[in-house]
Amino acid sequence: MLDHVVKDFSLADEEEKEDTRIKYAIVGRPNAGKSSIVNALMQEERNIVTSIPGTTRDSIDSVVKYHGDEIVLIDTAGLRKKSKIKKDESLEFFSTVRTYKAIQRCDVAMLILDATVLYENFDRSPDLKLAVFKLDKQDIRIIEDILKFKKGLLVVINKWDLIEKDTNTAKIIEQKITEHLKSFNFLKFVFISALTKQRIHKVLEDAKSVYDERCKLIKTSDLNKLILDEIKRKPHQSVKGKEVKINYITQLKASPPVFAFFVNDPKLVSENYKKFLDKKMREHFGYSGVPLELVFKKKN
Repeated sequence: MLDHVVKDFSLADEEEKEDTRIKYAIVGRPNAGKSSIVNALMQEERNIVTSIPGTTRDSIDSVVKYHGDEIVLIDTAGLRKKSKIKKDESLEFFSTVRTYKAIQRCDVAMLILDATVLYENFDRSPDLKLAVFKLDKQDIRIIEDILKFKKGLLVVINKWDLIEKDTNTAKIIEQKITEHLKSFNFLKFVFISALTKQRIHKVLEDAKSVYDERCKLIKTSDLNKLILDEIKRKPHQSVKGKEVKINYITQLKASPPVFAFFVNDPKLVSENYKKFLDKKMREHFGYSGVPLELVFKKKN
């Protein structure tokens, strides 16, 4: 039947042009408020919003103008734990696949977290600063997948209007999440309410900031001056009596940013020292919300 339907369709003479517009994927667990955020940003009821988890089954593209740029917002299906997707739920399975496809084609992923669920993950200590906090494993998995694809990441904490708070609450929660994740100490956060439109303008503003950071190019002269100075102050320890020398640094590409460190023996560079270099790169050059790839090459 499909062959019959398409038999009179004309074939495209040219390959489809690459879409160069900025793309933000809205991702997260079911019922975190993803579609509500898209509707608030679009200022129209474009996507179905209910209290029933799983309303969005497919990735839906919307286009919004931001300071003259066309931004593609990709609303995605909520991501549940794989163990909770039954074998016969093929619709949800393919929804999950399409969500990951959306992450792969975006520039920046916005991870939407429900503030009320976050609060449930705190223990009942009366002092929030002393409370023990653990981010849900599924949220951690989503963060890991976004960064594995080398995408920019903005953590959007939604339903902020439903939380009892003071002036330090947002800062404490941001700190607790960062402490829990440890390896991902470069995340960027924004606290909003899609329902009341509280700080909704900050979503596009901060996502664009992450996008710009991801596209940033650093001068080779600046890299070598600043980072080699840091290396001189804290050189790599010798490995089995062999000195590890990093002689030169350059940026290979942006979007995502990749930096090459030329060293006498790349195999000797320890993971701890790589983390040290990543930390110093961020101290000098920023890259908030952006994963960096540091590659170590043999000096010619």
